[in-house]
Amino acid sequence: MAERSEPFKIIWSFTARLQFKHVLEYWTEHNQSRSFSFKLQEQTFEKLELIAKNPAIFAKTTIQNTYQARVNHFAIVYEVNTDQIQILAFWDQRQDPEKLKHLLKSSE
Repeated sequence: MAERSEPFKIIWSFTARLQFKHVLEYWTEHNQSRSFSFKLQEQTFEKLELIAKNPAIFAKTTIQNTYQARVNHFAIVYEVNTDQIQILAFWDQRQDPEKLKHLLKSSE
């Protein structure tokens, strides 16, 4: 997949948006500071800009048209469609990978 002149539109699934929100809230509460959450949010949006321009630069998963990009110990799991990218999950990679597989299969 070659880089496009026009970036793909990024759409967050409800599940991914909720996961991302919970991660940011957890780290804000855990650290009693928003600085790590802000840094993680900034890194995530920078990664999304790269994904929008060229989604195939990150690791392909075993699911068709699905990739993952790492941000610290998290993964942005996304599916590439003709004209948009669907963010399927914002996943803490320290969790059981079987839970992620189950989550992705249930969203198909």
